[in-house]
Amino acid sequence: MIPIVLTNCIKIYDFTDENIRGIIKSELTADNPTYTQAKKMGYRTFDIPKFLSFFLETTEEIAGKVYTLFIVPRGYLKRLKELVNCDYIVDTTQAGHSIKLDLTGNIELRNYQQAALDTTVNETIGLIEAPAGSGKTILGMHIIQSKGKKALWITHTHDLLNQAIEAANICIKDLKIGTISAKKDWSSDCDIIFATVQSLTPEIIYQLNTFIGTTVIDEVHHYASSVFSEVIMQINSKHLYGLT
Repeated sequence: MIPIVLTNCIKIYDFTDENIRGIIKSELTADNPTYTQAKKMGYRTFDIPKFLSFFLETTEEIAGKVYTLFIVPRGYLKRLKELVNCDYIVDTTQAGHSIKLDLTGNIELRNYQQAALDTTVNETIGLIEAPAGSGKTILGMHIIQSKGKKALWITHTHDLLNQAIEAANICIKDLKIGTISAKKDWSSDCDIIFATVQSLTPEIIYQLNTFIGTTVIDEVHHYASSVFSEVIMQINSKHLYGLT
């Protein structure tokens, strides 16, 4: 049995099966869109990696003993269970502080939105894909309300940040909102904290990880770059969803 720890990522200790490791590495390696775009535009590419690897091979010392450590993203858990024995998993994700949010009733979910919301009942992590204008932000607010935990909403632009805040105030009554962007106005008393990914320093994420139980990442397809993905992989909330 392989020791596995579920935290802001998946840690696999003393994983020696080179065949399975090779499969995982292949599946967690993707073309770097920054490299592809630079090459297409005729820009220099010598300092841009051609591929992005979403795994890490390292070691960790525990009680004086050094273990080999293979780290993969949390979203890979279902696939990992198909490849290796995952019967023994230590879950150290943050359940988060409980809150009770009341919906305003001003907006009813459409059938496809309700179906997506129902899917999240038994899923702690997932990706929700829908066309532009289909109400993903409203759906995200309903997901947060249904989980009943303090939440973090991440965007990559200030315009999207403001749109999400506006949607939150439409959907949820008497909401305590915090912001982390150029202006930082937040505390653990907030129900939902809205942040731009560029503003989430390791120090801030460390504090958020002590009380945030649900994280929603808006326009998650923009987070393939190593800078953004490194930020996301520090988030330790039990519930983690991407919208695209």
